[in-house]
Amino acid sequence: MLKGACDGGVNVPHSTKRFPGYKRATIEAVTNKRGKAIDSEKTEASFDHAKHRERIFGGHVTSYMNKLKKENSDKFKRHFSQWSQCLEANKAKTCEDVYKKVHKAIVANPQRVAAKKNAKPVRKVVTPGKALVQQDSKGRKWLRQHRLTRDMRKQRVMDKFNAAMQSSQ
Repeated sequence: MLKGACDGGVNVPHSTKRFPGYKRATIEAVTNKRGKAIDSEKTEASFDHAKHRERIFGGHVTSYMNKLKKENSDKFKRHFSQWSQCLEANKAKTCEDVYKKVHKAIVANPQRVAAKKNAKPVRKVVTPGKALVQQDSKGRKWLRQHRLTRDMRKQRVMDKFNAAMQSSQ
C-alpha cells in the first residue's frame, strides 16, 4: 500500500526498509574453542528489486494459486473462484498479466467513469410506528422515523405473541 501511495504522488517519508525484498544487516560472532568471541562477521543490508517487483505484480498470489490447484481443488475453488474467472475473462495465465492489462487500460483512459445512479431511489418504512414524510423548501422529501412509545412497544409484543399462539393452534 505504501508503494501504491508513493507511486500515486502522495508524499510519504519512507525508505526501502519498509518494502518486501529488504534484508537487514546481521552480525555473527566468530568464537574460539572455548566459546570466547574473537571476531565478528558483518553482512551488509541489501534490497532485492526482483522480490519487490514480484510482490507488486502478485507473483506470490499466483504461486499460491497454482499450489492450491494441485494440492486441494476444493480449497482452491473456495479461495480463488473469482480470480480464476477473472483470469479466464482476460485470457491471462498469471496475476501479473491481469495487472499489466489493467494498468495499460488506465493509462489509455485515466478519466474516472461515474457509476450510474438510480434516478428515483425507493425508500421503504421498515419499522412500525409513526413515519412522517418531511419536505424541505426545495421540494426534496424523506421519511423521518419516530421512536415508538412504551405503549406501542408493548402492543407490538402482544400482537406478535397472539400471532404465535394462533399459528401454533
